[in-house]
Amino acid sequence: MSMRSPRLLLNLKGPNYEIRNTYEKLHHWILENNHERLLRSWHLEISDEWGHGEVNDMEADLYDTIK
Repeated sequence: MSMRSPRLLLNLKGPNYEIRNTYEKLHHWILENNHERLLRSWHLEISDEWGHGEVNDMEADLYDTIK
């Protein structure tokens, strides 16, 4: 039986250069709510955009594994 760690999701809608700010919001929320990021676990970034350079209107789901 495997134990799965919970994952926290935050959705980004907008230009791709905003992804860094979205991750900062996600990590800030984790700290404020007394969770711990599991750095040696999988973290996912799911989007329909791939390799298109500067994308000004994208949507991505950012998943971070927490404890």
